[in-house]
Amino acid sequence: MNFFKIPIIILILGISCVIIAKEQNQEKQFIEAKELFKQQKYADAYESFYVLFLNNLQDPNINFYLGQSSFYIGNYDEAISAYERILFVNDNAVRVKLELARTYIASGSFLKAKDILDELNVLQLPENVQANIDRYFELIEEKETKNSFKAIFIASIGYDDNVKNTSFSTLNNAINGPAASVVKSSLHQELLVLNHSYEKDKKVSFKNDFIILGKSFSKDPSSNMRFIQYSPSMHMVHNNTLSVNYAFLYNNIWMDSKLLLKNFAFEPRVTYIYTPQATFNLSAKLQNKMFVNSSTNPDIKKRDTYSGALQLEGSYLYSKLLKSSMQLRYVNEIRKKADVSITNVTNQLIDVIAYSEYKMTDKLSLLLKGAYQYREYSDENRKDNEYKATLNTTYALDKSYLLQGVYERTKHDSNDVNMEYDKSTFMLNLITLF
Repeated sequence: MNFFKIPIIILILGISCVIIAKEQNQEKQFIEAKELFKQQKYADAYESFYVLFLNNLQDPNINFYLGQSSFYIGNYDEAISAYERILFVNDNAVRVKLELARTYIASGSFLKAKDILDELNVLQLPENVQANIDRYFELIEEKETKNSFKAIFIASIGYDDNVKNTSFSTLNNAINGPAASVVKSSLHQELLVLNHSYEKDKKVSFKNDFIILGKSFSKDPSSNMRFIQYSPSMHMVHNNTLSVNYAFLYNNIWMDSKLLLKNFAFEPRVTYIYTPQATFNLSAKLQNKMFVNSSTNPDIKKRDTYSGALQLEGSYLYSKLLKSSMQLRYVNEIRKKADVSITNVTNQLIDVIAYSEYKMTDKLSLLLKGAYQYREYSDENRKDNEYKATLNTTYALDKSYLLQGVYERTKHDSNDVNMEYDKSTFMLNLITLF
């Protein structure tokens, strides 16, 4: 029996020596990696700690310094993963939670950082730790009040069964003369919306909005349209229920590659939150519409107008799934020059728009919209009625991509039969959020 015990004892001693040597080697590597970290050689320290991590996935010290090294080289996702591994084992590690909050702040995830800091803020902690928590709260507030940028890009394909007629209000008087022959065409459209905002403080913020739109028809290139708009604004919060927005806008519209129209406008808007569910908006708009001289339409400048508009909108949130809104608008548009040789210019308009949006699932939503518009031209006793119905279905592919289908039916009646038309359009939109 002793003959068999001796080899087993030797084997056990050998394995123990290998384990001890390995642990001593890992300890040496950890000390060397930590020294690199102290010397602020963060990239080298990260490589060393990552090798150690592969051999010991749950060691809290290795994960902590791996997180620290990742933070200083800007690899925030890996730093977050390292800190979360520690907290999975020890949820009471205050220092690790502070480092995780700091990493979330650096990556721009302010809400997640606030959640962690709020959790720590209710604890009885040493003064120096509490000072760090307060400092991180101040850092979040400082970062949140600075600049932010957002963008939306929408690529669309569609079909229009009456290209020549449109209810696009800014072009209506210029190109919507006697109803043209019906042209049916497929189309593609690209829309880019850029938003820059600067929050001076909790009461005042500034925004710059840019819109670039292009629409092209395969069967009727003369109806191709380009649109560019810039709108700076200032938003002022007076209290928890009342805010005011002051916006200017300037846009240009091209038809068939030719500059057709320029618009300047000033639009103040008051928002009143009546209840958490009910919100009202009252806005006014003063606009200067200026057509561009054209060799093919020398009288087009006679269509220049000034207009004033008032709009009241109310929305109600029935639940997280259902929201409804109604909008009432009045517009008075007056020609700049008293020249009766050009008609269908001076007009008054009233329109009503109502819609409801229902969130069917977390990813799928449905929107139904109905609109009625009455326009009366005082220079030709012309009266138009327009009815429009829209069905919009949106599906979220993920947080950044949405797929949307839109069907719209328009019926335009008039006491001048030449101005009557019907049209249907269908659009399939891929929406990208940045």
